[in-house]
Amino acid sequence: MTQSPFQFATRLDAALEKLFYPDIEWVFEQDFEGAIAHIHDTEKPEYITNVLLERKTPILARAVLRLLQLAPDTLSLRLLNQTVDITTTLYNSSDAAEHFPVECGRTLYDELNHFTSTNPGASVREYLTRLLYRTMFQKAPESRQWIRDNFLSYDPMDLTSMSQSLGRIDGRMLIIMNYIGLDNQLIRDRAREVLDVQLAQGAADAQLVLLLSGQPEFDMTYLAKVAEHYYKPNEPRVMMQQSNNNHLRVLGDALIANAQVDQVEDIGLCIKAIAGMDPSLLPGRSGGDLLLDFIQHTSTNNSKRHAALYQRNILTAEQIGPRLNTNKELDFAVRHSNFKLLDLLPHAPETVQAGRLERDIGL
Repeated sequence: MTQSPFQFATRLDAALEKLFYPDIEWVFEQDFEGAIAHIHDTEKPEYITNVLLERKTPILARAVLRLLQLAPDTLSLRLLNQTVDITTTLYNSSDAAEHFPVECGRTLYDELNHFTSTNPGASVREYLTRLLYRTMFQKAPESRQWIRDNFLSYDPMDLTSMSQSLGRIDGRMLIIMNYIGLDNQLIRDRAREVLDVQLAQGAADAQLVLLLSGQPEFDMTYLAKVAEHYYKPNEPRVMMQQSNNNHLRVLGDALIANAQVDQVEDIGLCIKAIAGMDPSLLPGRSGGDLLLDFIQHTSTNNSKRHAALYQRNILTAEQIGPRLNTNKELDFAVRHSNFKLLDLLPHAPETVQAGRLERDIGL
């Protein structure tokens, strides 16, 4: 017997409210577009997204995608991220054992309990985010194109829209896109396009450089261009004294993480743009030497950058050793690089060598 629109809507509401869990797929099978229209009209899209975390079925994934497509003004997947945030808060509440299974499902509750017990200190929010996007891409593969468009369609000069999109790409979403294998080349191409527009207009967002990070084809010329925008040549040429030092610090970290030591000229452009260092005053320096010079010049607390550079294993013992002025620095380099003590010690200053021998063998 055919149900009236009122009966259908009532049954759909009941299913979404978790009163009749088995009904939810049946409702969409009976009238997919009707169910979508009802959810959209009553402004309850978060319900179906929440159910997807528990049920993980293709028809529910398609339903979530359809709801997202009906809300083109939703910035940076706000609906999906909001669902994750609400679910995380509920799971972390003091009465989760009582309310979470009712609101979000027993299966999801058991999954989260297993995850937290086997991964102490791990992020429930990150786990739920991965679960939600992985489910979307596996059960509704066409969601990939929508997510690409949603992230990358903002006007480069609409700073509000862009910052909301980039904020999620740079943080939680970049992890997820890498995790599920979204086409990062498209994102990098878009980042370059936006940077070109911004730089032509005298503006630049340092976060865009991070979208180009961690890739073999990382383009240091973009890093230098953005750094030039933030660097103030009329101010003291010490990075920590710059009014834009947070942006410059981001760019400096990106340089340390991505620079290829054989691209000496590009490294020189970057360190000049970020910190005002003139590479022409350091003739004959290798790319690795310039990176070490940059760390020494720009950082009051340079342990983090030294560790990041050592761990990339792109420096030689001959480059590292002469800069190790204390036993503490020597131990630090051994701990964070692939060199053993006897690899670095012969290249360290004589005072460090003598001190080490005295400490270790009592000479």
